[in-house]
Amino acid sequence: MSGRSVRWYGVRRGEATEFFRDLDRDFIGVFDSLRSGSVPETGGTRPGIDLRQAMIEYAKKRLREEFTEDQVLIRGYLLKKELDTALNSLVSRVSYIEEAEGKEYSSGDICSYLRALRPGLIDESVISGIRSLCDARETLLSDLEGKALKVAPNTLRLVGLEATLELLYRTGGLRRLASLPASRIQLVGAERALFRHLTSGLPPPKHGCIFKAPLISSLRAEDRGRAARVLACKIAIASRADLLGRDLGEEAIARFVADVKRAGFKSSRVRSGRHASRRVS
Repeated sequence: MSGRSVRWYGVRRGEATEFFRDLDRDFIGVFDSLRSGSVPETGGTRPGIDLRQAMIEYAKKRLREEFTEDQVLIRGYLLKKELDTALNSLVSRVSYIEEAEGKEYSSGDICSYLRALRPGLIDESVISGIRSLCDARETLLSDLEGKALKVAPNTLRLVGLEATLELLYRTGGLRRLASLPASRIQLVGAERALFRHLTSGLPPPKHGCIFKAPLISSLRAEDRGRAARVLACKIAIASRADLLGRDLGEEAIARFVADVKRAGFKSSRVRSGRHASRRVS
């Protein structure tokens, strides 16, 4: 019995070939069917399309499908990270020059420091160029916040812009983030620390990039573990609602925030109780 093999143009059975019926008229539909695992209807004539051009058109179509709004958001976040790197490098160089004039840089907002520069050892045109970078960063942040409000409004209101962008970037997009269980979301960005824990027996990480959420970063280090677990559960719910295009509402987000704060407070109270019992004994 002769073998059967499916090709891009049809089905081969031994020496005979049965061409797909709609290949010339709708090659994109034929290719989509092949990608999904189904074999299109055969019975057509030998295709007259240019395979190379057809593949290019199909690749463009697939790119348009994959480059969704959350992917645009991720690319913008990467640009923001590049700007941050450039501005940090500028501060390290400029502060060295400014120290020659007796002006010292104290840790704080980088752009506030750079905008306060006055002509001296550094030319005015250079200072103007540095300020334009800060302006571009602020414009980009405003644009990213607007896009995040459309893509992931629930997650944005829950954890803030920086943590939302970092989660989308590290998971690869909203669909992937929404598919993760809370235990995975809690440790997104802490993969190296988790690997060290598994291989070297070091303490396990309490959280990953969700530390950038003010709800976690504002807590003491010893109180973050329980709060991070609760927040990861809330992010799982919020991201799935975002993927489905549903707004949870301000009241639900407020309850989520209260639950996370309560978890951090409970952790602190439990620890205080343990210390008190030790002192009594």
